Amino acid sequence: MVDSDEREILAVLESCHRWAYRISRRGGSGHADAEDFAQSAALRVHRFLSKDGRQQFDTQELNRYCHKIVVNEWVSEIRRARSRRAREGLMYSSVNDLADRRSPDREGLSVLRECMEKLPPEDRAIAEGRFLGEMTLEELGRQKARSKAWVHLKLRQIQARLRTCMGLAPEG
Repeated sequence: MVDSDEREILAVLESCHRWAYRISRRGGSGHADAEDFAQSAALRVHRFLSKDGRQQFDTQELNRYCHKIVVNEWVSEIRRARSRRAREGLMYSSVNDLADRRSPDREGLSVLRECMEKLPPEDRAIAEGRFLGEMTLEELGRQKARSKAWVHLKLRQIQARLRTCMGLAPEG
């Protein structure tokens, strides 16, 4: 027979598992990877409960702990994925490398390459840093001694110019 404390613990663990699974799926993971991620998060909460023979707990504290674990684990997972891509050579320093190495649509990428070459050097560096180097807006802003808002606006302008150059309909 399960007592009320055990039921509360199980409810928190199930909630943590569901939340971690949804976060992972929304992040682009497949079912199996999302399930592994969710199991890992729920296991960490369980370890937290087992530590020092914890008998007393607060449900809200456990939920907060679960959310912290899921967020921290997801950030770590993103970093590991970036590191794997870098080791596997999937991060490219220029559009030319991208077009030459991994294009299923070489014609579209060759048009993109031509359009990128037409951009001023500063704009090209911003676009490559954001889309190929996976830099954040804050990192690009620090690099250019500009605000995050300026970088965001500049990227929108660059995207609009590239879409026009490539003969695509404007976003909007």
